[in-house]
Amino acid sequence: LTSYASSTKDSNFCSLTQNAFALLEQPATPPSVFISYKQTESSALALLIESRLKNVDENISIFIDKNIASGESINSRIEDALGQSRHFICLIGANTLSSPAVQLEIELAKKDADRTIIPICHNGYTPDDTYVRYFSDNKAIVIKQPDSAEEYETNMTKLLIRLGYSTV
Repeated sequence: LTSYASSTKDSNFCSLTQNAFALLEQPATPPSVFISYKQTESSALALLIESRLKNVDENISIFIDKNIASGESINSRIEDALGQSRHFICLIGANTLSSPAVQLEIELAKKDADRTIIPICHNGYTPDDTYVRYFSDNKAIVIKQPDSAEEYETNMTKLLIRLGYSTV
């Protein structure tokens, strides 16, 4: 940001430099993200999202349950990771919301009103009555055609915007 005085009394003008616009490309602080999913339905999508987010921002903090060490208490690790995450991404397939582990993660995530919750429906799942029981809004990202590169790219752009990244 460059400022300079004008010849008009009591007026200052500012011009934006290219460096100022570059600041808008990524959030000031890299997001911390918790990805919740049912392994039998969403492992591949979880890994794709993790990879895509790391490609956009190498400093992003992502918790995905592959990070749990053998012998470590799963519940305490999940609670700690959720406590440190500003964003909660829940990947939802046909049977995801019947998983006690995912149900617990959703309930824990909802305890922090400042946490952004981003449901992503895929594998033919569309929001239904069960969805409404866990997510009060209708802001799910719905991947209708998982084999479509264009659909995947469109939905990844939606996700990046919700995480605070510029897609311009």
